Amino acid sequence: MPTIYVTRRIPELGLAMLRAKGFTLDVSEKDGVLTKEELLGALRAKPYDGVLSLLTDTINGEVFDAVPTAKIFANYAVGFNNINLPDAKARGITITNTPGA
Repeated sequence: MPTIYVTRRIPELGLAMLRAKGFTLDVSEKDGVLTKEELLGALRAKPYDGVLSLLTDTINGEVFDAVPTAKIFANYAVGFNNINLPDAKARGITITNTPGA
């Protein structure tokens, strides 16, 4: 089963939908935004297939390199100005967001 790291708790319905599709989830235990060091450490912990991030997470080349197995970063936000798109493109990583949320 593909494993996804979720950088911060989202509504349980969203987590349940991902689990129902067969994803294994690791959700940050911290009640708040992860520091850069916490995020990098969490992403290095396992070979994650994807990451569900929030607008409060700064996602750049250093973050992508911390989890080289991830093929997708799904931003739980309308925008994606927190993600360095050229860094993602250079690594072949798909970026998504939730427009109209």
